[in-house]
Amino acid sequence: MVVSSVQGHNQADSSILRVKWSGAYQEGAGLTLGEEVEQVNAVLSRIAVTTKHMSKAGRSDMLTVMAMRWNEQKFENLARSLSCKYLKATKMLEEKEQMLESTKTALSLSDIQVEEWVTDVTEWAEATSPSTDEYTTLMQRLYKVTDSSKARVRLRRKIRQEKQILSSVVAKYNSVIPSTEPLCIDIILSEDVAWPWQENQQDSVDIKTKRQVFDQFMAVKRLQEEWKILVAEMAKHWKYLLARSDWLQEHSDLVHEQNTQDPLKNLPGLLKKKMWDIRQKIQNVKHIYLNVITGAESNFWQTNSDFSDIGSDTSEDQMQ
Repeated sequence: MVVSSVQGHNQADSSILRVKWSGAYQEGAGLTLGEEVEQVNAVLSRIAVTTKHMSKAGRSDMLTVMAMRWNEQKFENLARSLSCKYLKATKMLEEKEQMLESTKTALSLSDIQVEEWVTDVTEWAEATSPSTDEYTTLMQRLYKVTDSSKARVRLRRKIRQEKQILSSVVAKYNSVIPSTEPLCIDIILSEDVAWPWQENQQDSVDIKTKRQVFDQFMAVKRLQEEWKILVAEMAKHWKYLLARSDWLQEHSDLVHEQNTQDPLKNLPGLLKKKMWDIRQKIQNVKHIYLNVITGAESNFWQTNSDFSDIGSDTSEDQMQ
């Protein structure tokens, strides 16, 4: 009975826990995967076959070189990556907003009612979710009784027996009360089922319908946050490139004014090369970002203060 009750507890609470802790429902999360570090590890794992035969110092050097290469590629492709994410988020936002409007029209909902339903689902998840200590205790008990193959075989047999008992009870209930909607064991064991005592009694709408509206509303909110995050990241990227160009120009002028010693005779040439590289980068980034901002956002570059540095004077002075 221990594992059966734990399994039923997990099935019933998984949907509740997603509402409470999933990144899709967290304020300010945007569309982040939450696995950004794992992306870096996936790249570094490509050399695992080689580094496992190296010494500790050689392995550290190889991982450092790979990390530096990762940063270099990220810097080179940052503008294109942000632009692709921006276009994807904009397209998805339009689709999700249309879906939400269609649902509101079908259910005759106002914006105030949608917010009330979102609050109802949040309160339902808070009220019915287990405490952290209770959940931890249940999982520890589950791990203890499933630490061997023989124990797992016994528990699977017990689960099958209890499912058979439940099926017979459901069939008996459907035969005794035929006038109501028949029960289905798949619905009873599903993760999104909401029992009558878990639903809000203030209205006649079931929690499943409210949950559908809740999911669509939260999807729109996350996409709006993602759009703002991407705009801020593009602004920071552009301002960094301008600041880098100004810094190189300032130090280049300073080197020309001073008497260059023999050990530093190549410094002006290196600074000029870096200035040429950063100006080429600025031109490419500006071309990419300007192509992304189209349609309704055509006046974005003029209205957003973060991009106020992009103008005719800047392009003429710094791009040539």
